[in-house]
Amino acid sequence: MTKRGQGRHWTHTRNPRRTKICVNRTCGKRSAVLLINDPVAVRNWTNPARSALLLSVTIPLILLAMLVDLPGCRPIAGERILICAKQTQRFTVVLPAGFTPAVQWPALLILHGAGRNNLTLVDAPETRASLLRSEAVLILPDGRLSWWLDETRIVELLDELMKPLHLDPRRIGGSGWSMGGYGSLRMVTRHPERFSFGEE
Repeated sequence: MTKRGQGRHWTHTRNPRRTKICVNRTCGKRSAVLLINDPVAVRNWTNPARSALLLSVTIPLILLAMLVDLPGCRPIAGERILICAKQTQRFTVVLPAGFTPAVQWPALLILHGAGRNNLTLVDAPETRASLLRSEAVLILPDGRLSWWLDETRIVELLDELMKPLHLDPRRIGGSGWSMGGYGSLRMVTRHPERFSFGEE
């Protein structure tokens, strides 16, 4: 049995206690799908009044998976923050509110200080709130105690993220504090063609 709702489409499978929820009007290849086993949760999803609240919480996490194709990344529950690990490179991505692949986004690389890492600003509630207010895609690499001397690794990471994050090459910036301030200054001066601005 199939039902359609406001921007939703749900299909009851053979198991009457299991429902497939597609967060668009058809269950196609690009659909975000939830499989729900709890009959109470199913009733909440198929009730327009209750599903509006559930969608407001669940949709952002689904859209992260749909809009950003970044293997090795996982979202922090309820946030527009991705924690990533690719081989030996660890980094964090913070997406702006309303992120969509329909437009190109400005990006800001933020390099941490000595003794810190890619999670330092995310772990602190005050700085996390500031990051989430940004209108740009924020990229926070983990440089460990390298003093960011090998800036080519950061430029290569930026190259890898340009397409999946829909970044605008004309609006890329570099910033940092302490050791990261030195690293960002070194990076933007050695690769001025890649960065439109730099600040500490």
